[in-house]
Amino acid sequence: MTYDISKQKEGMVLENKQTNKDLLQEEEKIAAQVRKNSKKRLKSSFSLFSSDFWLYYYIGIWFVLNLVKALWELDS
Repeated sequence: MTYDISKQKEGMVLENKQTNKDLLQEEEKIAAQVRKNSKKRLKSSFSLFSSDFWLYYYIGIWFVLNLVKALWELDS
């Protein structure tokens, strides 16, 4: 009887360890996928075809042109 109980306990412990190991592996897979996706997003965020790139480009040009215009008016 005690032998059966100890075997059951060992089986439960092994099952729990296996479950924890599976959970840790699953968590690591998800973390790796998130890191991979964030790297892709970072690389593509400032490509020439990104709308953000062109938005910042035109804002920069607008700012520089207005600065030159203001400095030109100060000299006149």
